[in-house]
This record gives sequence, C-alpha cells and structure tokens, in this order.
Amino acid sequence: MTFKPGQSGNPKGRFKGSTNKITKDLKTAYLEAFELRGGVQGLLDWSEKSPDAFYGQISKMLPKEMVADVQSSIELRWGVRPGLPDPNVIEGEIIAPELPEPDGTALPVNSNKLSESDD
Repeated sequence: MTFKPGQSGNPKGRFKGSTNKITKDLKTAYLEAFELRGGVQGLLDWSEKSPDAFYGQISKMLPKEMVADVQSSIELRWGVRPGLPDPNVIEGEIIAPELPEPDGTALPVNSNKLSESDD
C-alpha cells in the first residue's frame, strides 16, 4: 500500500498540520492553572523564592542550538583619515623612524641564542 503525500499512515487519522487534541487540551489546562496560581505575578513570586528552579525551567524552554547565516559588507581601509596630517610626512617627505645607535652587542647572523645567559 502506498501513501499519498500529506496523508498519515492512518487514512482516517489527522490531516497534516492539524493539532493533536490531547496536546491542545493539555496546553489549555496548563494555561488555566497558570492563571489560577497567580499568573505572571505568581511566577515572579515563585522566581524570587526559588531562583534555581526558575532558571532551570527557563533553560529548558530555550533552544539548544541556534544557526545564523551572517553576511557582512564591512570594508576595511588602512591609511590616514582624510583631513588629518600623516605623522610620518613633513612637507611631502617621508621621515624614516629613528633607530638606536649600534652598541656592538649584535648577535652573530646564524646564532639561535639570545644571550650568554640563555643556556
């Protein structure tokens, strides 16, 4: 026997997308009980008395995973902002940074040691 698209295993059962009567009745009963127990104010009072239980219940209602498709059109530009002087340029000439004078303690070209004390 083959099933038609949108038809359940029981041809006389619920249609696709219809609500389960038991689930619907149970939700209605819980909402009614919520209102009888004080509604939002009752929930607030309970949360003050039992914050651990309150946050435990909230955490069960939150989704376990969230998927996000993030696309961005941020363009990064490097350089000097227009209208501000470049600190490395004076009257159109590039100024090289000042380097310290050599003090004769340079390492040999092929040395892997930083100093004599790094043994």
